Amino acid sequence: MAVDTSKLPKGSVSVDGDLPGLPSGHVSVTATPEQIVNAINPSLPLVCD
Repeated sequence: MAVDTSKLPKGSVSVDGDLPGLPSGHVSVTATPEQIVNAINPSLPLVCD
């Protein structure tokens, strides 16, 4: 399962995978835990580098 970031509030997701020490595709999220749980989509694949 994975979080569908399009279901999170606008401006709560920042793509920062180009910063030193972070893997490609990394994002920082400032949404509440409830908003994150509500954005979980079990049919999306979990992507790991």
